[in-house]
Amino acid sequence: MSKNKKSNGKVGLITWGSVTAFLLIFLMVLTILEQGMLNPIFTTILGGKKPILADESSGYAKIYKSDYKSKEDSVAAGERLNLEIEKEGAT
Repeated sequence: MSKNKKSNGKVGLITWGSVTAFLLIFLMVLTILEQGMLNPIFTTILGGKKPILADESSGYAKIYKSDYKSKEDSVAAGERLNLEIEKEGAT
């Protein structure tokens, strides 16, 4: 009976150690990825400021700068481009 208890304790220790090591490695990898590739994704999901829409007074530089002053100007330019493409026959 005492031998059985020792082997159960050993199995429990190995299981606990394996799970702990896996969680530590997983958290370290997640932390490294979050600092680089995943940061913009997490920021978007968690509702952070989106630099593409931010104005310069918010501390973020715009990623996309429009050639047009208003939405109406960009819609009109899009309509002109659509007509030009339609004239070429690529619809």
